[in-house]
Amino acid sequence: MDCKGWLPSVDESGQINGYNEIARIEVDAGLSTSLGGSLSFYDNIGSLVEIWEDASNEVLEQYEGWPTNSELIGEYAVVSIEYQYQANINAFLPFITQSLSPFDTNFAQSPYVRLVIDENHAIVGGYTSEGTTACNINGSLSTAGLSEYDSVHSSRGYEWQTAYRVLSAEYNAEGCDETVFTTLVELLSDLPSRPFQIDQSSGQVTVSTYKVYANGPYDPVLLVTGHGDGIPFNMTLLKICEVDGSVTGFNYDERYGECSPP
Repeated sequence: MDCKGWLPSVDESGQINGYNEIARIEVDAGLSTSLGGSLSFYDNIGSLVEIWEDASNEVLEQYEGWPTNSELIGEYAVVSIEYQYQANINAFLPFITQSLSPFDTNFAQSPYVRLVIDENHAIVGGYTSEGTTACNINGSLSTAGLSEYDSVHSSRGYEWQTAYRVLSAEYNAEGCDETVFTTLVELLSDLPSRPFQIDQSSGQVTVSTYKVYANGPYDPVLLVTGHGDGIPFNMTLLKICEVDGSVTGFNYDERYGECSPP
C-alpha cells in the first residue's frame, strides 16, 4: 500500500519519543506460517523503518482516558460556561480578562450548580451546594452512545484513538441563568460580567468526556455543548461525588461542597 503518514517511535519503557514518516506499507497475510502475518513500514527512500512480525498480536498499551459507562455515574459541578459568537475582552480590566483565557474569566464560583447522572444514565440537576434554585435540568445520555464503548475503545492505545469520548444527550434546562451563577469578574470588580445562561427548552446536546488527573485518581470531566435558547453554549463540569456520596479527587477538600447520595 502507498500510505503516507507517521509511525510512532516507542522506547523501551513504552513511551513515544518521536515519529517516523512513512510512505509505504507491505502486508504479509501469513497464510503459510503459524503467525498472524506481518506489517513492514518503509520511508520515502524505500528503507525499512519497522516491522511488526506478528501483527495479529501487536498490542500497545491500553489508553484509559475514556470514562466507562459506570464512571460517568455521579455528581458534577458546573465550573465554566462559554458562548459562541461573543468576544471576551473587557477594556476596563486589561490585566484580568485579557490575560486569562475565556475558560478562566468565565469560571463560575460557589455556589456551584450541580448535575447528577444516575445509575440509569438519566440527567437531573440544577440545585447547588447551598440548596435548591430556580435552575432545573433534566434529560438522559443516549443509549446508542453508551453502547458503543466496547466496540470503539480498542486496545490500540492513545495514538489510535481520540482523547475525547463523545456522546449525545437529551437536555432540558429552565431558569439556569445569571441569577444562579457568580463569576470571577464579578468577584474581582464591581463590573457585571456577561450573562450566564445554559437554558435549552428542548433538543439534544453533545457530551464530550475524558478523564483528568485529580489529586490521585483520574476523574471524568464533561464538556456539554448545546444550541441553547437564543445562543449556543458550552459548559464544563467536573465530577465531584461518586454515587455512594464519597468525594472525587476534584473535590478532595470539599471545595465544591459536601457529598451525599443523590
